[in-house]
Amino acid sequence: MPSDGRQTLGKAGENLACEELVRRGYAILERQYCTRYGEIDIIARVKDPVIFVEVKTRAGDHYGGGHTPEAAADHRGRARLTDATALV
Repeated sequence: MPSDGRQTLGKAGENLACEELVRRGYAILERQYCTRYGEIDIIARVKDPVIFVEVKTRAGDHYGGGHTPEAAADHRGRARLTDATALV
């Protein structure tokens, strides 16, 4: 899939994630928040806790190498997201 197609798919996935978070009572504080470690797709809040959301959108029936949503985010990606959240 061309880069533009992946970006369109990713944006659609982020939109769906935001819609679901709002439906569940979360306020969307930021989208595509950039830090020196990378981008945080969504920052949201419900009452006190702030949550950081990494959206992984797939066009097919399988998720990542292990066919689970968790498998789509490798160790480096999770570490980068953790580092990025420390700067918020």
